[in-house]
Amino acid sequence: MSSRITARTRALAAILAILALVTGAAFTSGAAYADTAPASGVPETVSTDVLPTAQIDGIVWSTAIVGTTVYAGGSFSYARPAGAAAGSNQQRRYNLMAFSLTTGQMTSFAPNVNGTINSVSASPDGTRLYIGGTFTQVNGQARNRVAAFSIPGGTLVSGFAPSVNSTVEAVRATNSTVYIGGNFTAVGGTTRTRVAALSASNGAVTSFNARAEGGRVLALAISPTADKVVVGGHFTTLNGSNNPGLGMGALNASTGASMTWRVNSIIRQGGDNAAIYSLQSDSSGVYGTAYIFPFGGQTLEGAFRADWANGDLVWMEACAGDSYDAAPSANVVYVAGHPHDCSSMGAFADQDPRVYQRGMAWSKAQTGTVRSGIWSGRPAPTLLNWWPDFNTGTVSGASQGPWSVAASGNYVVYAGEFTRVNNVGQQGLVRFATDTIAPNDDGPRVTGANFAPTLSSPAAGQVRVNWTANYDRDNEFLTYEVQRDGVTVNTQTAGSRIWYQRPALTYLDTGVSSGSHSYRVRVTDPFGNVVTGNAVSISVTGGTGGGGGGGGTTGTASDNFNRTVSGGWGSATAGGAWTPSSSTSSYYSVNGTTGRLTLPAARTAESYLTGVTSSSANVTASVSVGAVPAGGSVFASVIGRRAGTADYRARVVIASGGAVTLQLQRSGTTLTSANTGLTAAANTPLQVRLQVTGASPTTIRAKVWRAGTTEPTAWTVTTTDSTSGLQTAGHTGLGGYVGSGVTNGPAVIAFDDFALTAP
Repeated sequence: MSSRITARTRALAAILAILALVTGAAFTSGAAYADTAPASGVPETVSTDVLPTAQIDGIVWSTAIVGTTVYAGGSFSYARPAGAAAGSNQQRRYNLMAFSLTTGQMTSFAPNVNGTINSVSASPDGTRLYIGGTFTQVNGQARNRVAAFSIPGGTLVSGFAPSVNSTVEAVRATNSTVYIGGNFTAVGGTTRTRVAALSASNGAVTSFNARAEGGRVLALAISPTADKVVVGGHFTTLNGSNNPGLGMGALNASTGASMTWRVNSIIRQGGDNAAIYSLQSDSSGVYGTAYIFPFGGQTLEGAFRADWANGDLVWMEACAGDSYDAAPSANVVYVAGHPHDCSSMGAFADQDPRVYQRGMAWSKAQTGTVRSGIWSGRPAPTLLNWWPDFNTGTVSGASQGPWSVAASGNYVVYAGEFTRVNNVGQQGLVRFATDTIAPNDDGPRVTGANFAPTLSSPAAGQVRVNWTANYDRDNEFLTYEVQRDGVTVNTQTAGSRIWYQRPALTYLDTGVSSGSHSYRVRVTDPFGNVVTGNAVSISVTGGTGGGGGGGGTTGTASDNFNRTVSGGWGSATAGGAWTPSSSTSSYYSVNGTTGRLTLPAARTAESYLTGVTSSSANVTASVSVGAVPAGGSVFASVIGRRAGTADYRARVVIASGGAVTLQLQRSGTTLTSANTGLTAAANTPLQVRLQVTGASPTTIRAKVWRAGTTEPTAWTVTTTDSTSGLQTAGHTGLGGYVGSGVTNGPAVIAFDDFALTAP
């Protein structure tokens, strides 16, 4: 757990070695979801494909994206093209370089800066590039720790040469004013304590006068209206007060006077061993990261978002493991650091040996709360399914990978001291892009014998196929095909996440002929990347011949949910184990009487009985909600035929206020719907019957009535459909979705008295 400050300072090198070994608190595991092909309502990330990007031979501390050019500053001597091995095809670069955001190729921008650059920033109009650090000369001219270039030409601005008496750690600018933070006490002979404002026209110190004492300033952010500056760092007081202060505070952009910053009453992060490490901003708020050594107390190691008005906390992610930078994009916030325990967020717990996720993505919106630990109950975002793999570098001695991240349009740029990304040689800089630009080649990761099924024969003519879900760095939901003797006999979709959330999957193949049979599993991501595991053989006796796969043309199942389960639904009364669609195990539970889905707004979760298939299904179930939704609708689905990722279902829609609509859907498309005249009440079940019969066309019909009353004779909704791919047998399931407008979540959707029979 190391800061860039200790990494840059020889005097604290011994501390770095200690910090790299510090452990955090361990909790229990869980998950959440999203990716480049996410579920409905979940923000889409960039791909994890490593795009060709210029490289450096040292470390990059900071980047700034201006239009389609990326400027990178740090401590390095040479740059080289993507794909070039270390020491080959080099071009001289003195701690500062630029490359194209869209191609990754170096530009000719090559000023000579004689010391480390800690911060790179641009003016909003894109005509100036500012750098801050430890340097004292640029292109042979005196520039004491801060300098400016005209861009895109790259000419050193002659009239901007303020002299700062110690290290500059952060630079941010408007078109008229340049704000700097660091460890200095004077600028041009004028006393300024670790934070100052300079005229962009001539570098003169302005009347802005604030004092950050007890530790250096590491980070700055300017409000969209340029009337407020937020500062972060190690300092313990700001303008003589520790609130704002103790690592963070807001200042009047003209005078430096302290302003209200309410998140300071929650996140208290100053001192020698803790800091607000970075601050980034956009029109929707301030995004910060933090670190602490040793871990403990009311201090943060993750990222947070605060609003601009008064600094109210919008959300925090409370993973253990320092965070060094955060970059907001349209709907996603990308974080650079070394998180190793996100169990407080319902994700991975600490491992032994420790596993670090050095690049992660979170929803920009607040979607829930921190689930455990010292921040339990605080507002939180959703952890998204985006898992690039960075190795650790050796330049700083701090055992870190990326230190900085920036986002613009369709691209995200990570920078630091890593030398490999996704096991591809790529030093110091890397680009990622959305699926419309990326090749989308990063597919399922587990191969060969590690992706082979285990087989058993529980009865004559049956084979139980069990396997562990594969995983994909940027797609959570993968499609699995079970192949018997080279022919696909079952298709199902399931969610998984890197190493920590790989559920056990199963399929019961019935009607298998006597003799030896070979099984293997084939997995495909949403972009067509395929992995086929090794084949395994089994000898079957007493089969009926021919084989139908999955139980022939009809099947039965039932579930009264008379059990208690957390993190899933367990096994049905008849029909085998329930298979969840979401890897967020906390969405699922059974409380002794009902199977429950507990979902925040804009979240979907479903569960399937994949071991039972039917071509003529009569499905009944009762559904209820824990509270009548406010602000939006809650949806409860009964699935009659699911083949692959397509399905026919009846969906009960409970609107804000309780009005009930019944829909028939095909794979998310509403085929027909009707107002039922019913009004839902909290914890009051509605009974649903769905029938899916025939093929080409398939007849789908459903009815709903209040549980405990007489079932109506007439069907509420009915239709036919002949969509290819659904004119076959399929399995059943139950599911729920909570609309994005629901304000009284999380919503509880409960199911009981489930049964699948022949019509």
